[in-house]
Amino acid sequence: MEEITIDPGLAQQAAILLAPFIPYLMNPAVVSGKDAAIKALGGKFVEAGWNKATDLWKKFWPEAEKNPEITQALLDVAAHANDRDAETVLSWQLKKLMTGMSPEAIAEIQNIVAGNIGEIRVTKASNGSVAIGGDAHGNIINVSPNSRATI
Repeated sequence: MEEITIDPGLAQQAAILLAPFIPYLMNPAVVSGKDAAIKALGGKFVEAGWNKATDLWKKFWPEAEKNPEITQALLDVAAHANDRDAETVLSWQLKKLMTGMSPEAIAEIQNIVAGNIGEIRVTKASNGSVAIGGDAHGNIINVSPNSRATI
């Protein structure tokens, strides 16, 4: 398979979407992981994120578990869910993983990340700032230290 170039923003978005849910996704009983994630992270808002995260998980995990570097990045994020450095390493590892995927698989990942939010992309919430590429009019974005915005 020919190696393709991956937009680093896609890998970053995938890592941002996955990061809060990784401790629950790595639970062998994913159904109980969903219940635990919703209880720990809160309600319907989290359920939409959970659905995206599980869709991404289905795309990444079969290949990721064959690669010790990616597995370690996932374990690091699971152990340190609020550590931005662990999330950055995960983003890098996901980017490397995607370079070996088919263009169809990449398109599916792009669709999952984009979902029903069109071109809105939350890139980072750090030092009190949020970068959004698109129209977020009518949405509520709460930013506090050590929090993550998930759309």
